[in-house]
Amino acid sequence: MLVHVTRSAFPPSLDNYRDQIESDGVTNFELLLAGDGFDGWSLPASTMSGHPVWFQLTATSVSSARSVVRQAEAVGDTEAADHVRALLPEIEHWAGSLIAVGLVDGDPYRSTPLDSHFRGRIYAPVSRLTPLSTPVRTTTGSKLSDLGPFAHTAAQLTNRLVGGDDEYRRMLRIVEQQGNTVPPWARVELNATRGDWWSTANDSTCSWLSELQLADQFAIPLSRELADRRRVLREVNVQPDSEKRRVRWAVDALIFIDGVPIPVEFKRNRDLEADLPRQLRRYSGPATARKPAGSRRPEWRIEHPYVLVVDNIGIDVFESGVQVTGMADLSIERGAFTAKGVLAFRRALSELCSA
Repeated sequence: MLVHVTRSAFPPSLDNYRDQIESDGVTNFELLLAGDGFDGWSLPASTMSGHPVWFQLTATSVSSARSVVRQAEAVGDTEAADHVRALLPEIEHWAGSLIAVGLVDGDPYRSTPLDSHFRGRIYAPVSRLTPLSTPVRTTTGSKLSDLGPFAHTAAQLTNRLVGGDDEYRRMLRIVEQQGNTVPPWARVELNATRGDWWSTANDSTCSWLSELQLADQFAIPLSRELADRRRVLREVNVQPDSEKRRVRWAVDALIFIDGVPIPVEFKRNRDLEADLPRQLRRYSGPATARKPAGSRRPEWRIEHPYVLVVDNIGIDVFESGVQVTGMADLSIERGAFTAKGVLAFRRALSELCSA
């Protein structure tokens, strides 16, 4: 489980203000105060459905709003000038404070950015938006400024993560001490998963900040369950027969099932990888796989076109970059991992690769 803190800034220019008005009829600031949700808010790729998101209005929002008023007056846009001028008292009241908390209620996705600043961003839908009744200051010297997401070194980042359960409990206490009520769904445990990797695999609220975390806590243990003698080779170079030039492509792991080498690729979220098919075709056979270093430098032949993908969804089989569907045993979603299911997956994959 991850808890996000995200900055919301009042539009710094008249053009940005008009973009928000054209999109929603009001500014994001008004949507936050009204408790309306967002079809998409810029968040990290590690975001998953069920994660709480706390919204912080930037301290610079006051100067931005005043600038928009001046710009609107300069071009004779009295409607915009009057609108923003009327919002100024509320902006001044909330600037530099937590303003609302919402809940991610769908998977993240890529979207066409409004401007160059948001190019390449990941978005996620946010619902159950709950405005706070009293501002909770986040600026230097406030009670929250002692916590990681609000410390000076992190305060200018658009998105931050609460570091752990102790920190989040302190944050919630400070919010409530100001007279605010925290929704029950925002009272979560960040490190709720206990036990072995099976628990992590079946905890659908668990997410990872990096592919390295995913590999250590989920992908590598799963690969060991599938592999002959539980052997997993990391970072193996693959040279497809179709590539006459020497390439430096390395798949995340290579395992063997009944002696057949099978590439395994780790992703935090496959849906956010626009070039995933092209990546997976690199590791599809016929190809030669070899360790990049070592005294023996063994080589293996990959004659089949199959690659495994392990991510926050689960594990699936891809054939030449396209997901294999219609075969129930060749797909396991998180929340449904059992020893029997993994054994059935291994058996079906062995039959597929040796056919």
